Amino acid sequence: MPRFLTVLAAAALAALAAAPAAWAAKKALVIGNADYAELSDLNNTLGDARAYRDAFQALDFDVSYHENLDEIGFEDAISDFTQGLAPGDTAAFFYSGHGWSDGGVNYLAPIDAPRDGSLRLIKKRSVVLKNGFDGVVDAMRASGASLRLAIVDACRDYPFDSATRSGAQTRGLARVQADLGEFVIFSAGEGQVALDRLSSDAGSTQLSVFSRHFVPLLSQPIFLEDAISEAQVLTALDAQAEGYVQTPSYYDQTLGKTCLAADCGEGTRLAALPVEKEPEPADPVVQDEVSTPETFQFDPSKDYSLQIQIAGAGANGEIEIDLFEDVAPGHAERLATLAAQGAYDGVVFHRVIEGFMAQTGDVQFGKSGAEPGMAGRGGSELPDLKAEFSNIPYERGTVGMARAQDPDSANSQFFIMFAPGAFLNGQYTVIGEVTKGMKVVDSIKKGGGNNGAVTDPDVMARVQVLVDGT
Repeated sequence: MPRFLTVLAAAALAALAAAPAAWAAKKALVIGNADYAELSDLNNTLGDARAYRDAFQALDFDVSYHENLDEIGFEDAISDFTQGLAPGDTAAFFYSGHGWSDGGVNYLAPIDAPRDGSLRLIKKRSVVLKNGFDGVVDAMRASGASLRLAIVDACRDYPFDSATRSGAQTRGLARVQADLGEFVIFSAGEGQVALDRLSSDAGSTQLSVFSRHFVPLLSQPIFLEDAISEAQVLTALDAQAEGYVQTPSYYDQTLGKTCLAADCGEGTRLAALPVEKEPEPADPVVQDEVSTPETFQFDPSKDYSLQIQIAGAGANGEIEIDLFEDVAPGHAERLATLAAQGAYDGVVFHRVIEGFMAQTGDVQFGKSGAEPGMAGRGGSELPDLKAEFSNIPYERGTVGMARAQDPDSANSQFFIMFAPGAFLNGQYTVIGEVTKGMKVVDSIKKGGGNNGAVTDPDVMARVQVLVDGT
């Protein structure tokens, strides 16, 4: 098939997936359980539920909201919600409270769930999330809703008496198999426990660690795939600082990209947030050795590195990045090619998070004079790259490629690690490492807040390609 037809077909699918029919409704069921009769009470679940209620209402969803439902109330709420859905609707379900898994099926606990009893009894007194037959998500599918979103923040330790644990998973939830049209999000990965609080939290903090990152992104006009990718990284970073491992998981079987807002524009790439102001162009730095588009041809048998002059209010100096052309030849060729073309000259570090990483490389929107607020949303005119994941870990000085939800969506943006980030291992292509100038990297101007968007960011004044060290 000619390439232009393939592109048109893909665009049509994305448009169909991202924009429900004009006559379809958007409906959400939000449940927060906190005050349990026999199980331990929970602190942040109602705050989470209220935040999701407000977020869905801001997205023009018709929201059915409930707190502290017992078994009958839980089942009635699900029945009323799913019976009110019609074919073509967008349906969203959020639950925060106790949950558990038998290793294959995940269950949600009403507030009157018994602490003691056989595993068979506890299953009967719990609500099934999805089992292909009579779970919450299954009922949403049976309604004919075209897009079915389920967000579950119930990844906690097994809440029942230990005598019932035989045959049950001791902590967290199990993986699910999403059907076509379904997007299922868990606040933690398989078998992980989600953090409700951080050691630095004030007493008034009302949102779990995952929700405080995901809810603000859910409310923005960006694609759902980009919102959850962003929340994954921010949540994992917070958990790592506490000595925990928490990597939110999602299971996506929707076509194209998913937009819950009226318009998501072009969306964002992973870790790509707008900057508030573009920097002034930096004076060019004259170097003796530079590759030009006319003389540069990539040869994977040679050793390539990038020599980058950084200038700005934070960092001023030179760094060198050794490209791993033997590990990720396609990505190494891309960075070397763009550098040789001068495409990286004048590109800002648009997103920089203290203790995590500095991101740059948006050759489309990240230069001086580009549209304000767009840095981090673009790439080059070259096609996206197929992932080249490896077993090389993300350590201090590691250079990785930024991407969107699709593993094969890296293009021109890359990031440099300030510290180890094991939660990125095997998820993002490692493209190289800093071999000179980490002190300069450490000085790159940091962004504000958890998202790291930088005002008046530092800039790659000039980027050269060195071949075999020259």
